[in-house]
Amino acid sequence: MKRIIIISVVVVVAIVAAILIFRAIGAHRTAPRYITAPVTRADIDATISETGTVNPVTEVQVGTQVSGTIATLNVDYNSIVHRGQVLATLDPTSFEAAETQANAGVAQAQANASASQATVDQMDASVQSSQANYRKAQAANTLAQTTLARDKTLIKQGYIAQSQMDTDTSAARSAQADLNAAATAINVAKAQANAASHQAAASSAQVSSAEGNLQMASYNLNRATITSPIDGIIVSRAVSVGQTVAASFQTPTLFVIATTLKDMQVDVSVDEAD
Repeated sequence: MKRIIIISVVVVVAIVAAILIFRAIGAHRTAPRYITAPVTRADIDATISETGTVNPVTEVQVGTQVSGTIATLNVDYNSIVHRGQVLATLDPTSFEAAETQANAGVAQAQANASASQATVDQMDASVQSSQANYRKAQAANTLAQTTLARDKTLIKQGYIAQSQMDTDTSAARSAQADLNAAATAINVAKAQANAASHQAAASSAQVSSAEGNLQMASYNLNRATITSPIDGIIVSRAVSVGQTVAASFQTPTLFVIATTLKDMQVDVSVDEAD
């Protein structure tokens, strides 16, 4: 009996001790712990990872100002080029035909201008001739009118016959008509000379226009040869032989030339949040 009581007491004591120990451990674990440190100023390092492209610092895009078909390519990627070196050529057939046609247009315009100037010279001579005829008619009319005035006085005095008076009257009327016709001829000649002068001016303008067309045709023919504007190295080629390039709305890029590959840069698009 005593043994049972002793065992019971021991068990109770053990349970109580276990409970006390468990509570002590739990209280120790849940208690907050604080770490203190002095406030200091320092840099915060952040690492950003982006994808970009490596490009030369200085590069030039080479295009064409005229449309056509690539006939020859003289360079490729990594080719070393020099200023003025021919990089490629367009098929010159259409440009040469345009220049030939423009040359013919200039020749025709110059011929028309020469003919117009010859007409002007002819009309000026006609005006001078008409003016000379007018002066002659004016002198003849003056003489005829003077003779008629004298006859009117003499016939009253009976010194001339009526037939003479009639003849001189007819001559005076004819001289006046000739004078009027000569004056009209001058006006007609001046009008024709003025028209010829305007035509000559128009022909001269046509010559200038034709010469402008020729200049443009020659310019386009020269632009069919694509040359390097700088010394450098080809880093991009966007065309091949036989390819058609169109320069209607914007200049197409055919080559990209870097001045050097020693100075490079990385082009990366970085979000503002970074």
